[in-house]
Amino acid sequence: MHIKKFKNFFLLDENLNNSYVSGNKFRKLQGILRSAGTIEGILSFGSPYSSHLLACAYYGKILELPVTGIIISEREIKTIRFPYLNMTKKFGTKLIFTDMVNAFSIIEKYKKQLPQYLWIPGGGHTLEAAKEYELFFDELFKKENIWSHINKIILPFGTGTTAYGIWMSVRKQENPIEVIGVSVSRNKDKCIYAVKEMEGLDKFPGLTIIDQFSGRYGQRDNESEKNRWRFFKETKVLPDPIYNARAVQYFYEQNYTNALIVNTGGMLNNLL
Repeated sequence: MHIKKFKNFFLLDENLNNSYVSGNKFRKLQGILRSAGTIEGILSFGSPYSSHLLACAYYGKILELPVTGIIISEREIKTIRFPYLNMTKKFGTKLIFTDMVNAFSIIEKYKKQLPQYLWIPGGGHTLEAAKEYELFFDELFKKENIWSHINKIILPFGTGTTAYGIWMSVRKQENPIEVIGVSVSRNKDKCIYAVKEMEGLDKFPGLTIIDQFSGRYGQRDNESEKNRWRFFKETKVLPDPIYNARAVQYFYEQNYTNALIVNTGGMLNNLL
């Protein structure tokens, strides 16, 4: 059973979808690579906290493909201090560092230098990745006998790919459930723009975006930490401090019941 029931909520822990490199980025990469055809390498980008780049590195190692990852940060980065970045490097990925101002030009430079590589947007933000989550939740709706007890699905909103894929599956059901994406960085307008990129839709009934934490990416505070450890006490699952902690914090602040919380991964960030 993928989903576990607790006293007043349910939990889907995507940290359990693989043995080491796990989480939503692992699942999204499956969908991306399945539809990619023959490729000679992988090129992508992410932040120093990026589990996406580790997923790219993992698949690159398995498929014996070179991987180049562009790291975007406004501060000087020591790789050893960032668990995902450190492991991405150990898996053999070539790391390129840049700041936000120069990120676009650096990305374009490497896309031109490596045209034979598969270009994957940061976070795996592609329709193929979203459809992987649509298919996964289609199966969950068939197999899990719990949906009459759930009225909300809550998860962190990074690029929005996972939330969009889940929403695509939910909207096909007889009794649609509200999907709540808690943004870890961007404001609501930018989040909506990101999901519009998927298929060009203008409206997303049943998809709610919460942006009360926008502009606070990577920041940790007492309230967030308190809720992380409260969640651990209740579930024995510790949400990572960068992404899932915000979704859990919002869940507790709203005093929701009958919600499904999707812990999307990021467990190595607990080592920060």
